[in-house]
Amino acid sequence: TSEVISLAKDEKGFLWCGTSAGVSRFDGYTFSNFSFTADGSKIGYVNCIKITPQYMLLGTTSGLFCKQNNQFIKLSNETAAPQSVNDILFASDNTIFFATALGPAKLQTAQLDITGKNKITLSNYLLPQWSQALPGAGKITTHIKEAPDGAIYIAGYSDIYRLDNNKLDLLHNIPDPHDRILSIFPISKTKVYYDGAASEINTIENGVHTNTFHELLYQPAQRNDLYGYWYQGTSGLYYFHPQTGTASRYINTMEEGIIWPSAMLEDAGFFWVASHDGLVKISPSLFTKYTIPEAITVKDFYSFLETDDGHFYLGSNRGRLYEKKKEAFILTPPKPLVPNADIRGLYKDESGRLWAASGYQGLVMLQQNRQQLFTEKDGLHDNSLSTFLNTRNGKLYVIGDAGLTEIITTEKGISFKAWHFLPNASQYGKCFSGIEAPDGTIWIGGEEGLYYLESDTLQPFLMNGRKTAVTCLIRDNSQNIWIATEGEGILKCRFNEKNKPVLVQRYDLSDGLNSAYYLTLLTDSKNNIWAGSSKGLTFIGQDKKSSGRILNFTEANGFIKAGYNYISLYQDKQQRIWAATIFGITSFDPDAITQPAAAPAIFITGVTQLKTNSLLHDTAFQKNAAGINFKWNENAWSFAFTALDFNNPEGTVYYYRLDGMETAWINCGKTRSVSYENLQPGKYTFRVKAINSKGIPSNNEAAYTFTILPPFWQQAWFIITTAALAMLLTYFFIKRREKNIKEKEAQKTEIQKLKADS
Repeated sequence: TSEVISLAKDEKGFLWCGTSAGVSRFDGYTFSNFSFTADGSKIGYVNCIKITPQYMLLGTTSGLFCKQNNQFIKLSNETAAPQSVNDILFASDNTIFFATALGPAKLQTAQLDITGKNKITLSNYLLPQWSQALPGAGKITTHIKEAPDGAIYIAGYSDIYRLDNNKLDLLHNIPDPHDRILSIFPISKTKVYYDGAASEINTIENGVHTNTFHELLYQPAQRNDLYGYWYQGTSGLYYFHPQTGTASRYINTMEEGIIWPSAMLEDAGFFWVASHDGLVKISPSLFTKYTIPEAITVKDFYSFLETDDGHFYLGSNRGRLYEKKKEAFILTPPKPLVPNADIRGLYKDESGRLWAASGYQGLVMLQQNRQQLFTEKDGLHDNSLSTFLNTRNGKLYVIGDAGLTEIITTEKGISFKAWHFLPNASQYGKCFSGIEAPDGTIWIGGEEGLYYLESDTLQPFLMNGRKTAVTCLIRDNSQNIWIATEGEGILKCRFNEKNKPVLVQRYDLSDGLNSAYYLTLLTDSKNNIWAGSSKGLTFIGQDKKSSGRILNFTEANGFIKAGYNYISLYQDKQQRIWAATIFGITSFDPDAITQPAAAPAIFITGVTQLKTNSLLHDTAFQKNAAGINFKWNENAWSFAFTALDFNNPEGTVYYYRLDGMETAWINCGKTRSVSYENLQPGKYTFRVKAINSKGIPSNNEAAYTFTILPPFWQQAWFIITTAALAMLLTYFFIKRREKNIKEKEAQKTEIQKLKADS
């Protein structure tokens, strides 16, 4: 069913959903559904779920149920009267309250037999004050909550009561039948909030009722460091502060397609929302996306530049240059720099000139509202340009197809000095970036591999004896060279004593990269590496906090949708990183998205004997009881497992090992099961662990220990018995033979004697 009414998380971390057809357990990948008890009773419509360390209680339209040791048991008796349990409260005085279809019931904890052997009739435990307050037929109660000072609040569809010092008082009645009470939030015996279907937040304080509509309730300027809690309102989720009666944060669930929310659960920074249309996960995006009205039809962007005087520029297609004004990007100058080409690179020199490298229409210079275009006719090596390189001695180069050009500015004007090479493996020999070696040599990288400028000529360089297609070439703060390649992952290199790059480490898919093809690289202010591929963003940690971590971010995390063929990365002076693609631009705080997450909990969820297809263990566990033995022919097994990381389960990677057969951990990627066949007799322990999308390993291993016994003819008792029997038979055979020999010897002697006598 798609109708979800209630939510809870158990002590292991699994998410439980109460539905109209029972209860479902969710591990981030799949739902396990439970609709009946062990004796066949139907669980039905689950109104509420309450979990303790020992057991789980379910309040349903057909009564009270308990889950213990992976079995569901009905605790309440079948009656002719309505049995619905709508809410459950474990009170501070060690009692249990139930909001039922007949009114509020109260039990001592000891009166609840969770084995189900002594079933209870909840109507026998209704509050005496309830019948006094409502003589005659019972009345439905839907919510029951306790204030910090011990006052109990009880709500029906339109009434709110308070139980204090055994006195029950009606506090408020809602005359509008459409303004149904959806939730209550007790503060004290004198103050309670409730949420109405039509009226949002309402307050009852010292008997006085007031209503706060959304416009007054939601105050985003309010200090959100005040104590508060998230609650599910009529139109969305609010972070509510009872001290001020306002909410500082708000998530509009209607924008998420949730028309009728029924419950919500905050879970490590994101939210589960139950609705009558299904379960919805709402995750706050760590990436900020921008809409540029002037660029509605042209959403491809290519370059960024923040100048020392505080201007922030964005280069786009069709020669458009934008400047960021507060949170908006304004076209500047109003006319495009070039008619059609994209602005691939931006640079501002010490004289205040703004340079723009276009994709195939040359080089543009802007200074004091004056614009000038330079092409091959003016001395450029090519009109297709990618980026700029400023050297330590103040020289400025522009890099592009089949070479580079030095931009020379003097009092006499602007001139150029060009260096070319002839492509032989590609059509244009596109070059994308360049760096300066410690000795001042200029190195550029592109489709034809690496080239360096020596003796006024661009010389090819073979990395490990062959050409490597380079898409980006950068140097980090530790003088390492990072090379993004087409098909060979990311290379980390260093210049040797001869000022030539040598490979230090290669990063590929086995290390956790999301692709073997990367388009760009960036070193951030903490010397961490960011790499962009057509699939998303990759982080390679180098600082003390993140060293060795490799993280991937995709559209599922809020990044730009995949499939672009160009991406540019840039870090501004506020340490925010920007990404430009042909599908739009986004920015993010690198510290926020690399924040370590909680370690995932790993569980074995199923052990199956393959030959008989028998499921031996269908509960989630981390270690089994030792001493489980199987016959010699019960030697084919399948193990299912899962790691609980609801933030990004698809980014979790699993590793397994079978002690007794394997000595190294095996990376099975995102696969959550493994099978073994024809295991030899012996003792085994199957182990599994996981690493989540933030690079955090599971805080434990899940293990299953078992022994496959040898066949009886290989067991010690059989071998000893057989050997003893063989020895005994041999002994009797020898003795019998000796006896036969003696008898024959006696006969022979007797014959000889007879012959002698004869």
